[in-house]
Amino acid sequence: MVRRVRRLLAAGLTLASAASLADFQSGLQAFRDNAYGQAHDRWRECAVADDASCQYALGVIFDDGLGVTADAFEALRWYELAARKAHPDALMQLGFIYATGRGGIIQDPVQAWAFFSRAAAMGVAAAAQSRDRVASTLSVEERARAERLADEASIRYHIQE
Repeated sequence: MVRRVRRLLAAGLTLASAASLADFQSGLQAFRDNAYGQAHDRWRECAVADDASCQYALGVIFDDGLGVTADAFEALRWYELAARKAHPDALMQLGFIYATGRGGIIQDPVQAWAFFSRAAAMGVAAAAQSRDRVASTLSVEERARAERLADEASIRYHIQE
């Protein structure tokens, strides 16, 4: 629980607008109070308004099944939206989803490596370790494909190193 709150606190630091910040903080307080349904509702408002931190927070809600039925595909959708705005923790979580292949999502270590690599490039310390663990399972051809995907992700997710 503490790790999730830390991830969400870090997410709140990247908010752009005062309205989104208010929604995010309101959702975070509800999250801390274990009122996950309220957190979901507050974050959904700003997530639909295209706020990356709220999109990431909704990903956490669905990923962990907090106040909602756990849904890896819904988590993936929200993480993907946040990642498209270069949200580093969303990139990391996408790596975890593909590394573990949970909730009906097919395990894909090549995709996992690419997402971990981009998160590491953005300064997520644990991402480099995760990337290296996945790298040890890849063939030479898979590693080359993963590197191409990481380069494409940098363009798609507007990541500047």
